[in-house]
Amino acid sequence: MKRLILLLGSLLFAISNISAASGLWVSVEDGFGANFPDKPTKIGAPTSKHAGYAYQLSQKFNNGGALLAITVVPLEAEITKYRAGEFLEASNAKFIESMGGQVNQAKTEWENFGDGRRKLSYEFWFKYNEVPLKGLGFWVMDKGAVIRVSVAYSKSLTKDQALVVESFLKSFVILPR
Repeated sequence: MKRLILLLGSLLFAISNISAASGLWVSVEDGFGANFPDKPTKIGAPTSKHAGYAYQLSQKFNNGGALLAITVVPLEAEITKYRAGEFLEASNAKFIESMGGQVNQAKTEWENFGDGRRKLSYEFWFKYNEVPLKGLGFWVMDKGAVIRVSVAYSKSLTKDQALVVESFLKSFVILPR
């Protein structure tokens, strides 16, 4: 119990720049947390080669909506540091294509996650039922799993609404183990 309190305390300290009005959600089992506006739903999210799952929540606005998600794909094989970059780039390309986006028009960038590990950020436009949507997020590896933290929202959102949705990405933290 004491360890859990210390763990939650360090998590709260690590994300102290996030608004207190946000809904901090933590998956102790997975070792991460994020500011979902409400409790997310866990769903199956299988890939062509792996059985994954996702925590997701839709957010509604009077002029559109958004989907916030954290997708986890446990990997059976250990991926070396060298191959991790290639693996994430290939996974990102397949994801963008699966959403109907154009890989050659997507913005991707390697950055550092808060703890120094590498993350692959992406941004692209796609259509769902003829509605233009912006997809953005990032991929990061953690202890035998690939994690994709993402948002998708309609083009009809105001700039302020889009910033609220995008702040979800900055709220994601991996808990110290």
